[in-house]
Amino acid sequence: MAEEKKAIITTIEDLNRMDDRSIQLVLRDVDQKDVVLALMDMKEPTRNRVMANLSRRAAAIVKDDMALAGKVDEKPIGEACARIVNVLKRLVDMGEITVQEGPSRTTSDPIRSQTVIESNVEIGETPPGQRDLEGLVRYLQALARKSRCVGLLGIEPNVDRIDEELLRIGLEMVVDGTDYAVLDGILRERRKNLLAQYEQRLDMIITAVDAISAGDSPSIMEAKCRARMAANSKPARIMPDDTEGMDKELAGPGPGKRDAEGLVHYFAALARKARMVGLLGIEDDVEKIDEELARSGLRLIVDGTDRGFTKSILTSRKAALLIQYGQRLNIIIDGAMAISSGDNPVIVGARCRAHIPAPVKWY
Repeated sequence: MAEEKKAIITTIEDLNRMDDRSIQLVLRDVDQKDVVLALMDMKEPTRNRVMANLSRRAAAIVKDDMALAGKVDEKPIGEACARIVNVLKRLVDMGEITVQEGPSRTTSDPIRSQTVIESNVEIGETPPGQRDLEGLVRYLQALARKSRCVGLLGIEPNVDRIDEELLRIGLEMVVDGTDYAVLDGILRERRKNLLAQYEQRLDMIITAVDAISAGDSPSIMEAKCRARMAANSKPARIMPDDTEGMDKELAGPGPGKRDAEGLVHYFAALARKARMVGLLGIEDDVEKIDEELARSGLRLIVDGTDRGFTKSILTSRKAALLIQYGQRLNIIIDGAMAISSGDNPVIVGARCRAHIPAPVKWY
């Protein structure tokens, strides 16, 4: 059967006899420059099918490239079409895609439809950024299951709503058909940068807690925190003597929802309040803090824990948090790479759960 299907593939127009998922697999295996050239030679129905199976970002790039290309000689167009036809034959021979006798028609598959419905329930339940490691794995498995049913382009609306930066970036590139090796390199470099940023954030929190414990002025505390930031950080900012700015700052978003600059502003306000009303006067503010390390550290100093001991505890907790964050990023990268490869959801789960440490048994 494979040989028979391989034999009937003769032109680029055979793309119109494939289902959407097959076209997407083909497009991932061909150079984008060849796609641009081949589109110039396709009949309108086939051209429309190809464009419909590109992600929004990829389609915009292809349109721009076609507009910039202008008039192209027939020879490079024919060569590009021939290369794509060779990819079609190879994928059919491997059993990766199928070709119908006439133009492709969408048919309803009850089992596949039910799988998509079940996947959507898991995907829509809780955003990945709000899930623990096990919940994140289940989310990635659901995306993998859905992508195997409807193709990578079918998960594009879900990807747009992802609240976890590395996962969203990775899956956007997967949907766009980014080369596997290129994708892996970009995600691992981004992981390194995110870990460095996260460590910088934790160091700022420990510095701020220690400064508040020492009774430092807000300007000194702010300067200490900014020493942990990038070289282009703004100079230390001294808050006004009245309490209006301080109360407004503390009533704003919690530190967990702030960037590094916002985090400094928050702790500067908290330091000013602590100097005005004492450490016990910030207890209610501490209980509302949504950043674990900051809340834990400030609870300790409000309780009167020794400053050196508090810093030691926070430094140990920082190390554990960095490990946990690294595990989370590893799960995201392996999940994105597995979805890119079209792995079975069971395999996706196994790859991701390899980064979750086994529970410790105490005897």
